[in-house]
Amino acid sequence: MKKDFLFEIGTEEIPHDYLSKSHIQFEKIFIETLSSYNLNYAKIYTYSTPRRLAILITDLEEKQEDRKIIKKGPPKNIAYHENGEPTQALKGFLSTVSSFEGQIKILKEGEKEFVFFEGIQKGEYTEEILKREIPRIVKSIEFPKTMRWSNVDFRFVRPIRWIVCLFGDKILDIELATIKSSNISYGHRFIGENVEIKNPREYEELLENKGKVIPSPSKRKEVILKDVEKISKELNSVPVLSEKLLEEIVNLVEYPKTTIGTFDEKFLEIPNEILISEMVEHQKFIPLTRDSKLINKFIIVVNTQPNEKIVKGNQKVISARLNDGKFLYEEDTKKSIEFFIQKTKELIFFAGLGTIYDKMKRMEKLSQRIMEKLKIQDEKIKRASSICKFDLTTGVVYEFPELQGIMGYYYSLNFGEEVEVANYIKEHYKPISSDDELPSSLGAGIVSITDKLDNIFSLYSAGKKVSGSSDPYGLRRQLVGVSRIMINYNLDIDIVDIFTSSKEIYEAFFTKEYKEITEDLKQFVNARLKGLFKEMGFRTDEIEATIKATTNPYDAYLRVKTINNFRNKGEFANVGILFKRVRNILNEAKFTSPTPLNYDILTPEERELYNLILSKKDTVSNYLVTKNYEELLKTLLEFQKPIHNFFEKVFVMDKNTEIRQNRLSLLYQLYKMFEDFIDFNIMELA
Repeated sequence: MKKDFLFEIGTEEIPHDYLSKSHIQFEKIFIETLSSYNLNYAKIYTYSTPRRLAILITDLEEKQEDRKIIKKGPPKNIAYHENGEPTQALKGFLSTVSSFEGQIKILKEGEKEFVFFEGIQKGEYTEEILKREIPRIVKSIEFPKTMRWSNVDFRFVRPIRWIVCLFGDKILDIELATIKSSNISYGHRFIGENVEIKNPREYEELLENKGKVIPSPSKRKEVILKDVEKISKELNSVPVLSEKLLEEIVNLVEYPKTTIGTFDEKFLEIPNEILISEMVEHQKFIPLTRDSKLINKFIIVVNTQPNEKIVKGNQKVISARLNDGKFLYEEDTKKSIEFFIQKTKELIFFAGLGTIYDKMKRMEKLSQRIMEKLKIQDEKIKRASSICKFDLTTGVVYEFPELQGIMGYYYSLNFGEEVEVANYIKEHYKPISSDDELPSSLGAGIVSITDKLDNIFSLYSAGKKVSGSSDPYGLRRQLVGVSRIMINYNLDIDIVDIFTSSKEIYEAFFTKEYKEITEDLKQFVNARLKGLFKEMGFRTDEIEATIKATTNPYDAYLRVKTINNFRNKGEFANVGILFKRVRNILNEAKFTSPTPLNYDILTPEERELYNLILSKKDTVSNYLVTKNYEELLKTLLEFQKPIHNFFEKVFVMDKNTEIRQNRLSLLYQLYKMFEDFIDFNIMELA
């Protein structure tokens, strides 16, 4: 027999940024628990609002199925004394199966007889499993922070106020933090009623209609999006609504309703980003644009029926905040860029690594080194690198840190900097995350690389290297950003080479030998490149076989991509298998000392292979230098037939020492031609 199951835990308001992960965990732990007990069900529905986590499981089995078990015990001669009495070995075995119904049998395995127990493990009632497991499930949910309340010896994200637990129409007896389960769920604080649930499947409908709570976050999301689309169309506007903001709003309300607010048009004179930041980051309003420009209206999502008082209250709050933003902006523009640059001397970059002013001075020098590697010279890049952090000391950025870079753009233009310089400053923090967009120009990309590499070089010089899962300064993320920019703009530069050429910039920070710092840096860059390429979808063997200890992101990408493109060609697998054979022969012979070839003793098959090596050797070297890896692999495929013929007709390990040495030297030359590009022994070839 099957029954529906409902469990809801009601609390004080859960922080919105905790809720989505808690929702996922809650469902996952329940699924894992049911799976571990082999309990089947039809569907599982998970709900979450600021005041509850709930789960509905339909057609859940009422009882585990009985399970036949067979357990092997000791050999018969060890299980029984000569008089037929059981030994301690048998008694110990029987104690392990004492909870099962069944019987002992003597069965033969090979030449020996063993004691076996054949029995039935009775299935446990689901009700008992749930009563036992639910407290554990609730305690297993992880939150960034938990709390205790009153005199209750229990920790949770917020105080627990009610529990609903129904299996079919029966209330399961559960107690958490002195709160006992019932079939009563609490509705909306102000506009809803508490609801009595007699059947688990009634939960969502009852709570929505009577309790004025939409328990499903996906449904709340649909309601909000529908209302936002309607209002936007009415106002001939486009909403500024990111997924992040939408998720936050969904997790702040139980019964979303939308309305329109307005602010004084005078605020539109200041940069729109200030207004958007005020509305989005601080008030969770949805700004509106028309023709890509902000209008003086915005959407408010409330957790109750909107009214004039609510609208006026929100408008009053945003007006005060916009006044603050406008004042700070106007005060900032009265100063000069040099004023703010000098103030960066008061901001510490990192303990022992100087100020933000010092960092910009390092960036100016580092950008020059990077441009030298790229054989370009652009004073605008150098200028942007040397001033890009000045806006950190402005009033607006102090109040709105999320606008750093953006305000640097506006203030740069205001203070007479060139448009390109302003754009480079605006975009030099990009990409902030692995899925963030890249800087839109090469110049901005180089300034971004300069900023991120200075962070990495400075911290590694000071011994603050990434270790295991510990990365408190986000250096992995920054290196991924550097790598993505280099790949996107085809920047053929080696990160460790840049550090080497910039040694004098960072040597004052060295806490250990330069060689050791360089080695740490090499390992960090190479390991992160491998991680990046795995995230990009490349296979482990093609990554490991090609990039070795590479610290040039663009070069590493070209190598891996080329192998990825070629690996499905049949001839590539064939020639790869032949090269593996070459490598294995050299390894088994422990051959590392080739000698000049004696052409006179070569067989026709050896000569064919040797002549091809001679004709292609310089070409392959040139392809390696120019990074023309596609043509290099096409050349490699030309060796398939000659190598195949060689192995068909030639026995490498000839008894004659001179012949054997000659043949091993030939294979050594062949393998060395391509060794710097690929290690076929790592490749998984069909």
